[in-house]
Amino acid sequence: MKKLAVVGRGTVGCTTVAHFLRYTDWDIDWYYDPDISPTPVGEATTLAIITTWRDTLDFTAQDHYALQSTTKVGIMKRGWGPGDKFLHSFPMGLTGIHFSGVTFQQHVFARLQSNKRVNTLEGNCIPEEIDSDFVIVCSGTPKDIDNNFTVSESIPVNACLVSQCEWDEPRFDYSLTYAMPNGWAFGIPLKNRCSIGYVHNDKYADRETVNKEVEPLLNELDLTTSRQNYLKFQNYYRKQNYSDRIVYNGNASFFLEPLEATSTGLSDDISRTCWDLWFKKNTSVEQSNDKYLTEMRNIELMISLHYASGSIYENDFWTHAKEKGIARLKQGIDNDELFMQHLYRCLTNPNIEKDLPKAGSWDFSPSFNTHIDMLQLKDFLFSLIK
Repeated sequence: MKKLAVVGRGTVGCTTVAHFLRYTDWDIDWYYDPDISPTPVGEATTLAIITTWRDTLDFTAQDHYALQSTTKVGIMKRGWGPGDKFLHSFPMGLTGIHFSGVTFQQHVFARLQSNKRVNTLEGNCIPEEIDSDFVIVCSGTPKDIDNNFTVSESIPVNACLVSQCEWDEPRFDYSLTYAMPNGWAFGIPLKNRCSIGYVHNDKYADRETVNKEVEPLLNELDLTTSRQNYLKFQNYYRKQNYSDRIVYNGNASFFLEPLEATSTGLSDDISRTCWDLWFKKNTSVEQSNDKYLTEMRNIELMISLHYASGSIYENDFWTHAKEKGIARLKQGIDNDELFMQHLYRCLTNPNIEKDLPKAGSWDFSPSFNTHIDMLQLKDFLFSLIK
């Protein structure tokens, strides 16, 4: 009987344990530090992860209620490119959710720790010293982003001011992604509160500045801040994420800013690839790493497409962001990367078949066509490709 060790009980640690309980017969040692508290930030999902949670956690509508989560029908965008407001809508009958990471982790941990194949172990550990056949490290952001990582040079933001705003009930059923004077703001509607996060670069705007700049949006949404968190981050991913024995997942593996909510879906992909590598044995370490790096680069391109379109604001930040976005798209064209292949196919044939191999988190042509049209990128993209 094989044994797997999972390190960390955050959202990714929980979903990783659930995945291997469902799809293997392995015993699982689950290591966690009880003194580490999760960050109380609202999270949003893409479509695929909901099916995964249904299959691995037996989630039903009752869990939806228990999590106090809300339905996500798409992403409302405003201020990007020419500034028009538009909904990046999910297909009819398919939705994501908005949820509290803290509530999710408490709910899932309580369910999984009672499983007879799970042995929970409190305290810190060194992955290389764990007595287990395989180890998946989901322990959060590394203390040092060292030479084992690639730091993304294309993403122009590195900080976020998160305002938690209490309300009696949700007022919209989509995520918000609004361009702001020095970055962009997300809105995550939960049952009892709304998280508004102002993602920015602290070189161009400090905490006091973005706090003032977010006030008009809070007033527009009739929201009052009850508490705030200020987060600094780097955008990074591992140069080698997979090995014969140890794999990294969640923030221990990567962090790319939350535009398009790629984190939960990508973490699920890593769990699936681990299963292919170790249990099914139908892929290699090299192939797994190649797949990982390809998807990271696709996400960079998806994010860069937004910044390359610019915004309704003209200032030093947006000049910087647009230059970085355009440079990354040009690089994607030169390297013939999958996301740019899809863009080109949709540019030259808007009526192309809907289903496409996933690139970033987009896997159907209306996502590409909507952004090409609403961000008015057609002529600009043709000029880059030619």
